[in-house]
Amino acid sequence: MGKVTLDQVRQIAETKAADMTGATIETKMKSIAGTARSMGLVVEE
Repeated sequence: MGKVTLDQVRQIAETKAADMTGATIETKMKSIAGTARSMGLVVEE
């Protein structure tokens, strides 16, 4: 099973910020983390 860290999720959110809806980077991170989980990845703190 694949793993992704919160730092990696933040990097993805910052890269994709212009293409995503959401008021804050934290909101975007939650969306990305949820997508990662649905794909079978483990989001590590």
